[in-house]
Amino acid sequence: MTAPATELRHIGFFSPSWPPGKLPNGIVTYTDHITHALQEKGIELTVFSGDDPEGQRDGVMLGRLPKRWIDRVCRKIWRDWEHWRRIKLIYKVIKSHRKANGLQLYEMEESFGGSIRLSKRQELPVVIRLHGPWILNGVGQGKSRYFNSDRRKELEGDAIRIATGITSPSQFVLDSVRSHYGLALDNARVIPYPQPCVPASECWNRDLADPNTILFVGRFDSVKGGDLILDAFKMLCEHRPDSRLVIIGPDRGFLDDNGRRWSLAERLDSVLGALAKQVEWKGQLPRGDIDQYRRKASAIVVPSRSEPFGYTAVEALSLACPLIVSDAGGLPEIVQNEVNGLVFPSGDATALSQCMHKMLADRKLGEHLGATGRSDVASRYDPDLIANQIYEYHTQCFNRFQSATS
Repeated sequence: MTAPATELRHIGFFSPSWPPGKLPNGIVTYTDHITHALQEKGIELTVFSGDDPEGQRDGVMLGRLPKRWIDRVCRKIWRDWEHWRRIKLIYKVIKSHRKANGLQLYEMEESFGGSIRLSKRQELPVVIRLHGPWILNGVGQGKSRYFNSDRRKELEGDAIRIATGITSPSQFVLDSVRSHYGLALDNARVIPYPQPCVPASECWNRDLADPNTILFVGRFDSVKGGDLILDAFKMLCEHRPDSRLVIIGPDRGFLDDNGRRWSLAERLDSVLGALAKQVEWKGQLPRGDIDQYRRKASAIVVPSRSEPFGYTAVEALSLACPLIVSDAGGLPEIVQNEVNGLVFPSGDATALSQCMHKMLADRKLGEHLGATGRSDVASRYDPDLIANQIYEYHTQCFNRFQSATS
């Protein structure tokens, strides 16, 4: 599928970091997979990023805002000052690239309403990818750096309302946005994230995995359920005292119901006491290093309280790993209970503990669920399949924009 010269042939993507490997982030992973697949089809791609792209993979650096004394003054008067400076920078760089290199369509996340100026100027179509709207991701995270939560939600709603197109990784996210903002979004499309399957020789193997190890990949905070897995692990150890827990991800702190923020070390000591020595925290690792820990564990747990999609779940399934997930957000669209994984009610530590015990006690079950999960990933999330869907939808948006502005 090579795009003829008269059709959409040059697409821009925004990524918070580039090239891949610098920052473990779902948007970066998505951009990496989708640009590879589209380039193989003859589509020209440009990735716009706040990081220095080091000349790799057609990256363009958006640049950094200079620090000026007037900005300190204006920030106190206008709460949106930094936001509008950033939007102006994005618009300037993309406009320049459009004129010089023929950029025809731009896809970016909804965050902070960063696409508003591009959409209002109507110089090229803008497709918003609903990676993590603040109406969902803001739960339990408090205020962002420059915005209060209500203002950020308002700006993201404005950007969504005037965009040429909207894609969402899950039906859950799209339905949540429609409901919160009261928008029909009739032209929106659910297109999941792409995920390649590794060769069978690199998949999870029951004989090579540690029969007592549980793995959690994610931030330690309430949104990702970092506190929940500690509670569940304590219960598990009552029945399986040799159990081990490996945690990979940054420590963002857990905010309890009383307003106290716990670090991972504090929470380990408080909840597990002497059992804390059976927990190993690896911190934040590059994406390529995580798979070796997935292969060593006999159960991968995604205990999120809120999850727009669940990239870490799909990554685990692509390796045929035994997987346990909560029923939060978009996760039930990926995992069916006792079909390709085990599912427990979000926030229920007792149910999670029971699932972990079941998976460790019946490793043949984990092997079967993992194999089914890998087959499911191959049929639903293959990058070539998702690239076709993205290109088809972007072409529709491009043609609709051309008709409306000609």
